[in-house]
Amino acid sequence: MNHNTVYPDEKLNKDSSSELKEKIMYSIEKNKVTFISFKNVIYLDKEGLNTLIELLEYSKKQKRELWLCEIKPEIMEIMTFTNLSNLFKMYSTSKSSE
Repeated sequence: MNHNTVYPDEKLNKDSSSELKEKIMYSIEKNKVTFISFKNVIYLDKEGLNTLIELLEYSKKQKRELWLCEIKPEIMEIMTFTNLSNLFKMYSTSKSSE
C-alpha cells in the first residue's frame, strides 16, 4: 500500500496515546505515507503531543512520511503555540479517498 489514514478518537491524551501509537507505528511500517486525520480530535494534551513527536521520529527512522491532516483551528493553535507546526507536514484534507 502507498498510503494510509489513521483516525484518532476525540481525545489524544494519556489514555488513548499508547493504543494510537501502536496503530500508527504499524501503518508507518506498512506504508510509504501515513496520514493522521484530526477530523474527530477535539482534545490534545501534553501526552498526545509527545506521542506525535515520537511517531514523527519513528517515521524518519523508517524513512517514511508522516502527515497531519484535517486539523481543527483550536488544535492548530496548540500546534502553532508549541512550534510543532514547523516540524510536521500538514495537509488540509484527508488523502484516504485517493
